[in-house]
Amino acid sequence: MTILPGWNSLDRATDFYRIFETAGVVALLASFLFGAGFVAYGRRKDELQRLVTEQKEASQIQEIGRLRAQAEDAERRVRLAEGTAAQARADAAVIDAKYAPRRLTAEQESALKQILAGHSGLHVHVHSVAGDAETVTFGTALARVIRDAGWPAEHENMAFLGAPDGLEVRIPADVGANPKEVRPEDTCPAAARVLARALASAGHPARLKFWPQNAVEPGMERDLELVIGYKRDESRGRPAKDTGSP
Repeated sequence: MTILPGWNSLDRATDFYRIFETAGVVALLASFLFGAGFVAYGRRKDELQRLVTEQKEASQIQEIGRLRAQAEDAERRVRLAEGTAAQARADAAVIDAKYAPRRLTAEQESALKQILAGHSGLHVHVHSVAGDAETVTFGTALARVIRDAGWPAEHENMAFLGAPDGLEVRIPADVGANPKEVRPEDTCPAAARVLARALASAGHPARLKFWPQNAVEPGMERDLELVIGYKRDESRGRPAKDTGSP
């Protein structure tokens, strides 16, 4: 051990002892401080890490909430748009039902012919309102389909004192001066009921009426008259008008 400085000198050994004693105390204090710092900062690091994680989670939850709110708002807008579109379609259907001219589709023509072709019919005089293009076009189409089904029919424009709404199948009868609705129990030509049933199956129902014989043109006493009146205003439920003869 003689190689250590001051090993054989009391004074030098005492000095080195005090140096190492002081250094030991300093090292012990430093060790304590480092240990305390390790524990304290380790806890602080964990706490800060937890706070950062909580902030991220809170931010993610907030973002999810925002996205959900956007999705709900988008769904609400879609429902609103669908409702608006549905209302627009309904409004368009009302307008179409009110103003669109009557037409016979291929399916309606087929239904009309199918019923008429199975029965022998009377001569049908189809009369439209003179000067009203819609009734004339529709009456012309009906007369054609009735002929195609094998019933004798022709179309003619007529000047009415007061044209009715909708369709009327008129049957000449001894009913005095006033027309009369045909009731289910009334006796009338079978062809009249067949024609009314065929028109109803095609989506264009007609009223059956007994018509005063003195208001019927000569030569038509045994025939049927199909009057093409004005298109009914279904949106208002306007009732058909009972009017005089042409």
